[in-house]
Amino acid sequence: MGEDEESIGQQVDQSIILHDLGKGILAGLVATGVAAILIVLKDVAGIVPEFNLIGILGTMVGSPGPVGGWIVFFAAGIALGLSFAVLDARVEIHPGTDEPVRGALFGVLIWLALMLTLMPGYGGGIFGMTFGIGAPITMLVINVVHGFLSGLVYGKLNPENLSDA
Repeated sequence: MGEDEESIGQQVDQSIILHDLGKGILAGLVATGVAAILIVLKDVAGIVPEFNLIGILGTMVGSPGPVGGWIVFFAAGIALGLSFAVLDARVEIHPGTDEPVRGALFGVLIWLALMLTLMPGYGGGIFGMTFGIGAPITMLVINVVHGFLSGLVYGKLNPENLSDA
């Protein structure tokens, strides 16, 4: 392969990567929007009132009101969609596993990481048990829904698989 062909191949690979990353950002944004609706519904319905995720995120960034928490929530959700896009193109879980299932599994892994790092770091203890059993359950539901929807949207956008390029 000549230098020109190699250069063109690298440009195509970079274009595919940027294209998939854009899809990951969009998938993360859609999934985060739905997760935000779930959080608002949880709060309006009075489910697990002792666990205020947006308040926790806001406090962690020094925001006195909910705006900082929502900004962190949306930024993290979009970053997770982007992360899913990067991993989906490079990690094969099981042949034939579709993106929504991969996304849900990704959500479980993110939940586990948050329960072992974010919650203790905030003072909620491992799995946030200081807030009661509702905290880890709420976070699990939000993360699995977010992951599933990220995978669903990303898959519907028909991403290219970099391992086939």
